[in-house]
This record gives sequence, structure tokens and C-alpha cells, in this order.
Amino acid sequence: MMSHALRPVLAASLLVMLSATACSSNRSAAAVCPESAIIHGLDRMFGETASGDEISVTLENIDGLCTYGGTELSMEMSVDLVVNAPPGTSVPYFVVIAGPTGDILDKSSFTAIVPTDSLTRPVRLRETFTQQISGVVNGTSSAYAIYFGLDLPNDIAIEQRRTL
Repeated sequence: MMSHALRPVLAASLLVMLSATACSSNRSAAAVCPESAIIHGLDRMFGETASGDEISVTLENIDGLCTYGGTELSMEMSVDLVVNAPPGTSVPYFVVIAGPTGDILDKSSFTAIVPTDSLTRPVRLRETFTQQISGVVNGTSSAYAIYFGLDLPNDIAIEQRRTL
């Protein structure tokens, strides 16, 4: 769960690049996927490894399928990470779920790893996961929001927001 001190930073960062989300609904469950976006400034990263190899990462292409059952919204989501880095490089990113009033309900952290058998660069990594939100009233699923971002150190994130 995200601390209250981080909410203003996240709220300020939500000048987002909206992604066309291919969420569809299960007709029998009548779910509409929440708005999905990649947070501007946390959508890319440039740097280098300790050994001096250049690294670049870009988040792209949110996709998903949403279903509703009882009071639970289930989202099967995916996002692409385009990574130019040596095999074995770890790329941390996060997914934030916001409620209808903008309150942060959940922040989940993930790590993508460039496969050791990657011979060409950049590598497109399709990351998939399932997320559930309980207590969703029927017909209100579109009022929620899903935000994606790279988990960057604060000083780098602030500098990127300044230069983009």
C-alpha cells in the first residue's frame, strides 16, 4: 500500500500518457475495464550498468480483459517493456489501482528480467498479471483507474519529469 506522503507526487504525476486500452468486458459479467495509463515521466529510463553497459527501458502497450462477479472486479492485464540491456538485467516497475475518488487502493511492485538467451536488442518483454478489486458495485468498474510506471529512484524520476 502506498503511503499518504507519496499521494501528492503520484497525483502530480498523473499528467499521464493515456494508452488505448483494449480491455473488453465479459457480457455476462457486464464489466468495463478501468481507465489504464502509463505515468508520464515514469514511462522510460536511460542509464548504465555498473560495468558501463547502456540501458534503456520504455513501457508500452497496455492490454487486458476485465470480468465482474459478485462484487469483485478481476483484471487480466499486460504491459510491454522494451528493454535495451544485457541479459539478466532486472527492470522494476509497479502497478497502482486507484478508486473512484482517486484514493490509492493498491500498489504492486514487479520485476521483469531480460532473458539470458536474448541475443538481439532491444528485447520486448510482455508482462502479464491478474489483479482483483473487491467491493466493486455493479456498473462502477469504469470509475477505477490502473496506472503503470517504472520504479525509479526519486532523484531520477524528478529529473525525468523536469526534462520531458
